[in-house]
Amino acid sequence: MAVKIEVVERDSFSGPATLGWMVCLTEEDALAFKDEYNAKNNLPTVPEYYTVVEGKPIPIELNIYQLLKLKKDGKKNRIWLSKLESLQ
Repeated sequence: MAVKIEVVERDSFSGPATLGWMVCLTEEDALAFKDEYNAKNNLPTVPEYYTVVEGKPIPIELNIYQLLKLKKDGKKNRIWLSKLESLQ
């Protein structure tokens, strides 16, 4: 078991869209990723395009191959869901 958290792209021309999902081993790490990622959004005005981590971590089941990939290759035991999906 692991968790995923949503990375959203926003722009001034259309509504928000999911850019991807970051998979983390724990809920605490997913929230730390959210804080780290969103810390770069520190401009005095909102840009026309930016990305942000939103929402709460969601539990996700991984198969053994996905879990091993997350633990082996994941930076800080984090990896994009798109990289794990091929290991079905």
